[in-house]
Amino acid sequence: MALKGQKTTSDFLEWSKMQSLVLKLERDGDLKFALLSYWELHRA
Repeated sequence: MALKGQKTTSDFLEWSKMQSLVLKLERDGDLKFALLSYWELHRA
């Protein structure tokens, strides 16, 4: 979500990069964001 007056951009995230991100979050103990990311992977 952008603040008023800001521009945001987004791009496609490859499957392998997303999996790597989730595994790194889990490894680092950030289970909340790992679970949220994993949930979004399977919802799409």
